[in-house]
Amino acid sequence: MPAALSKLRLKQMLAFAAKQPPAKARAFVRALCPLCCGEQKTPPLAAQHFEKRQHAITAMQSAIRRHLDYAKHETLRKIEKAFRNGDIKAPLKSADAHGVAWDLIFDREEFGDGLLASLREESATALHTAGNQLYAELGRDDPWTLPDPKAKAFLDARANKLKGVSDEIHKAIQAEVKAGLDKGESLAKISKRISDKFDDISEGRAATIASTETSAAYGFARQEGMTSAGIKYKRWLTSHLPNVRDTHAEAEEDEANQRVPIDEPFSVGGEDLMYPGDENGSPENVINCHCVSLAVEDDEEEGDEL
Repeated sequence: MPAALSKLRLKQMLAFAAKQPPAKARAFVRALCPLCCGEQKTPPLAAQHFEKRQHAITAMQSAIRRHLDYAKHETLRKIEKAFRNGDIKAPLKSADAHGVAWDLIFDREEFGDGLLASLREESATALHTAGNQLYAELGRDDPWTLPDPKAKAFLDARANKLKGVSDEIHKAIQAEVKAGLDKGESLAKISKRISDKFDDISEGRAATIASTETSAAYGFARQEGMTSAGIKYKRWLTSHLPNVRDTHAEAEEDEANQRVPIDEPFSVGGEDLMYPGDENGSPENVINCHCVSLAVEDDEEEGDEL
């Protein structure tokens, strides 16, 4: 665990917080509290829930990176073979480069099918894990199970959301190959160009997809788990990380979101969300969301969670 912050560093970070919108500033200060005090025996509730999903995020991202690696190596092999065989006479005219670039990159359908299959497997695992984590929070010893029709419907919906990802990546790599061919780059240069682009996607897009898909699975499983366990009320909790959206921090602070009937939505940024990561939310409201829905005792005062 990190040591407590120095007075100078704390002053700098508080100055940064003072420049942020009120809701974000409050979330930032809350995130600083563990660092200000040094090591804590028990992490804050928000940190505990964020940590619970880290394994699922890592597994999801590893699956995406694995398929990106397959596609990268396939592309690099094709490019090298074309150069060695003298099939590329660089530089090429733009129209010619477009067609050649298409022939030199990975198979889009094979990549897409493999990626979606792996993400479906990881999402199914995340559903199971999240539901059982919730049951453990509620003190239940029986395992949580999601009926097959509901699991299938959820996984099908997520696959539909992701169906355009393979096309996006394919177009991005094709554009890089074409740019290299247009400039008459050598095998070494164009190979580096392609490797760098794949690495950028692996670090950026893959991380975003992994985080978003994990959020959707956790949100859905916890909603279904609370319903099956007979929980009557729920409340919204952010991750309390510095990058929490203003609208999500405001949702947590809104008293109306602290005791919501289990079958009714939260009000978040002007949208109705049944749970964090709800597929019916706009991209601005669900992408990279780490918020969590907590069970609330129906016979206790507002805000008490199980």
